[in-house]
Formats: sequence, C-alpha cells, structure tokens
Amino acid sequence: MEIEDHSTRPKTIHRSLTKLEKRIIAKVRTHLKLSLDDLVTTLHPYLPEINRMNCYRALVEHQLQRLPKELVGRGQFGTYLPGFFHVDTAYLPQLPGYRSRRYLFVGIDRVTKLVCLLMTRTKSARESTRFLSLLFRFVPYEIHRILTDNGLEFTYRGLAPSLQPTRKTHPFDRLCQRNGVRHKTTQFRHPWTNGQAERMNHTIKDETVKKFRYDTYEQLEDDLLRFQDHHNLETRLKSITELTPYEKVLQFNGDHPEKFTRKLSKETLRVCTPML
Repeated sequence: MEIEDHSTRPKTIHRSLTKLEKRIIAKVRTHLKLSLDDLVTTLHPYLPEINRMNCYRALVEHQLQRLPKELVGRGQFGTYLPGFFHVDTAYLPQLPGYRSRRYLFVGIDRVTKLVCLLMTRTKSARESTRFLSLLFRFVPYEIHRILTDNGLEFTYRGLAPSLQPTRKTHPFDRLCQRNGVRHKTTQFRHPWTNGQAERMNHTIKDETVKKFRYDTYEQLEDDLLRFQDHHNLETRLKSITELTPYEKVLQFNGDHPEKFTRKLSKETLRVCTPML
C-alpha cells in the first residue's frame, strides 16, 4: 500500500480584491456607514468576489475596520426625518406556463424601515407611477424625499440629451412634484448608494422565491403581501433598536403628530387585498 501526501492547495481559491474594488468598499463604508455583513450583502451584486474575509482586509487597509468617531451617528445618512423612501425594482422568476416574468417595485423608509411592495407585469414609467400612487396611499405620514436609480421607469436623466423627450418631464418626476416630494437619483456608476432597497430586495427573495415553489403568480403575490405585513408589523430589526417598523412609526407619531396624514393603527398598515 502506497501512501502519498495530498496537495495542500485549498479547494476554493478566493481572488484578491483589486485596488479599485477596495476603494469602492472604503467609499461605501464611509458614506453609508454599513456593518461588515451589510457591506458584503450590498456590494456582492457588483463585486462578485467579495466575502467577509477580503472585505474586512480592505477595511483594515483603509483603517475603517472601526468607523472613526466623526463618522458615527453623524452626516446626512442619519439626519432625515421619516419619509425618505428608497425605491427600486427587482426581477421575479418566470414561472412555468407563463410567457413573461413579473417585476417587483420595492419602497423602504430609510428611518422607520416601513416597506411597501407592488408586483407588476412590466417595468415601465406607467407602473412606477402606479407604485408611487400606492406608496402615497399606504404611508400614513408625509413623504418628503424619494431615492431611485437612473432606470427609465423612474427618470430620463440616464438618457443622452439627444434622446430625451423634448420639453417633457418624466411621469414619475411629475407625480413627485405634484405631491411636494423631492426625487433624488443615485450617482451614475454608483448604484450601491441605494443600498437600503438593494438589501431589502435580497431579503424578500430569500424569504419567498428562494424558499418556496410557486405554480402561479397569484400565489407569489399573496406570499409577498404576507411578507410585507410580517415585516412591517412583527419583525424586530437591529437597525432600529429591536423595534418593529410599526413601533418605529408609532414612536414618530408621538413625536411629530403633525406629519401624519391619517390616524395610525396596525390596521392602517396591514395589506388586506392583492395589488395586481
């Protein structure tokens, strides 16, 4: 019987991050003040090689493994009142027997973490304004800012000047203006600045399409609405000191009742009927 030494080469070889990728991690860490796990989750769609180990090494290299005191609890990220919504779209899988897939519009309040969802047949300006109308009806307090990416469903700002409609404002922008809401967009080539919505997209998929099999989109929609109710009314989140979004909204109602457009209760935040 012959005895041979096995190779000591690791079964999985992780590629080192480039200098540019490390700078991106440092910039997002400084701007959004995300935890290590949140950094990895937010940046993984854009940096496929990122993991906790090489992300931490990049933070150490830029001396950001611990946020400097001047960045903790300060800056624009933590100064807004509730009513600043991050809005994004996500692709849903195409189910067997259907000719086309569905899309999911997601809105999450930066402060209260309140979430609103809408499943649609297309990703268009018409559907984005339908979602925005739903958001205005659903949220019981004033919305003052909305952050989106530069997709054509939200804005014409991503188009070259020669391709933009002459003297026309995007329908999404018009609806924001009519309601006194400031519409902001992420910087070009920096979509991760909308990280709140990106992370929520991942969470929704982990709890629905990645966990269960659906025969119809009606079943999927019912599950999405159940997720919305459970998140808003029952889920305790570390980012808001173990409160549920409803409890955070309730706290805001006690401090600023003048910001609310209707009476607040759990029933006002519960989704009772399908939205498709």
